[in-house]
Amino acid sequence: MSGSARFAAPPYKKRRWSNGLGSDLRQLRTEPELVQKAQEYQQTVQANIQSLATEAQKAGERIKEEGRGASEQLQAALKQLYDVTFQTLQKTTQELEPKKEGSR
Repeated sequence: MSGSARFAAPPYKKRRWSNGLGSDLRQLRTEPELVQKAQEYQQTVQANIQSLATEAQKAGERIKEEGRGASEQLQAALKQLYDVTFQTLQKTTQELEPKKEGSR
């Protein structure tokens, strides 16, 4: 027994994979009740997708509004910080200025 024969791959077999779609389509053509159920299911799925899209749009708008509110609060806080910092610098500058003497 040679080394290459022992590890040879099994012979390739051509297989036909079927997802069963062909038989389902044939069955749909012959059974109107299944067609009706499929159409109802499709309508339900489309309605659900539309509902999800609407909810996602509403959520996006809420997020934008909340972001605007947060942005306004952040701007107010930054302005307050700027004002306090500016006042502190003015006071510090005044304290560091040489004191004027009235008479020499």
